[in-house]
Amino acid sequence: MKKINLTTSFKDLEGKDMLTDRKSKDKMMMNKIVANILSIAKATKDPVRQLDISLKIYNAKKEIELDDSDIDLIKKVIQESNLSSLIAGQIIKVLDKKEEKKK
Repeated sequence: MKKINLTTSFKDLEGKDMLTDRKSKDKMMMNKIVANILSIAKATKDPVRQLDISLKIYNAKKEIELDDSDIDLIKKVIQESNLSSLIAGQIIKVLDKKEEKKK
């Protein structure tokens, strides 16, 4: 199991928070985008697991624990989606981030 924190906002190329639309002050949150992409993607061999992972990510308030097969599934769906590299790249970086050991 690996601890992953997807409850962060996407950043633009200047490092500023991306917003949900031009009129809104709502940040574009990574956990909401990942969960929605995962839930509307073509069903895998285990659609119930896919849905459960989506709900876990969507409802996260902080970091969550995912096993390697969950992370691999998310990465596969993200890579096969039509997301821009700006968005998909940030997601993959978070999923690939090594856990920092607590001192």
